[in-house]
Amino acid sequence: MNSECKRRLSYVDTETTKRVLANSEAEVPDLLKLIADEPATLRQTRYAILAGEYETIARCSYAIGCSLGKVKESLSLAAHAHSEVFRMRGTEPAFPACEVRPKPSGATGDAEGDFEIRNLREDQEVDHSLTNSFRGYRAVCEALVSCQDALAGSLAKLIWDPPNAAYIGPRSFCTPSDQSLAYGLRELILGDKVAMEVQLKRLKLRASDAHIAHQVRMLRGIATNDSREFVDGLSAFLVWHRRMALAKRHRLNPEFFMCTTGLGLCRLALRSAVCHPSLLPQDNEFLPVKLIEGNC
Repeated sequence: MNSECKRRLSYVDTETTKRVLANSEAEVPDLLKLIADEPATLRQTRYAILAGEYETIARCSYAIGCSLGKVKESLSLAAHAHSEVFRMRGTEPAFPACEVRPKPSGATGDAEGDFEIRNLREDQEVDHSLTNSFRGYRAVCEALVSCQDALAGSLAKLIWDPPNAAYIGPRSFCTPSDQSLAYGLRELILGDKVAMEVQLKRLKLRASDAHIAHQVRMLRGIATNDSREFVDGLSAFLVWHRRMALAKRHRLNPEFFMCTTGLGLCRLALRSAVCHPSLLPQDNEFLPVKLIEGNC
């Protein structure tokens, strides 16, 4: 590894991460070709996969020490791919899904045995899970980090979930807490601080939601122009992030190579003149503040 590519995360296995990076980089042109050649087939799904590949490229590139320019460009491409996903909201049928549960005690068995099977989606139902509010939250943060402010604003307007969305749940990829946090960011980006507070007050945090609580402090710090509240929330969020990143089950997961959402909120705080760059941690390996310093 040359001087231009010095590993930033000491715990990361460089060769494994390089392979993951190479796989994602190889997937991108194939996905773009499929999107171009088959524009009427799984277009939204393919853009969602493409966004994920760009995110992986950004995080792995950061971890092994590639240029911050490459990291920033990859996050920008991810945000733009997410915008395509949201632009096509409701254009694809829902993925088949069913609920299987044991039959009540004493129920008569049938062809399906001792289980009840319930279809969770109607045949004509369209899919909204790819445009869940937490994906929107992440996309806005990626746009902010890559200095795509207009894109961040347009993505914020698209953060919403249908009423009683089946994909929202305590163990889902979008929990009720994720949803309230995303709605809060939406209102803050759109300039309605009162509406932001309404959304955040709906939160019913669980013990596992510490990371949500820290980000709420950061949002409130921005809304009230309270740099201490923002920095304290950020510090706690980074402690949580480090603990998750170093946990055995997460050590190979690029998701934790960089605190992208924390960095996005830092960019928002700087843009809003809530805090000076000197107040941000300059030596935290999960928060490359050089990505967001200076004029975009």
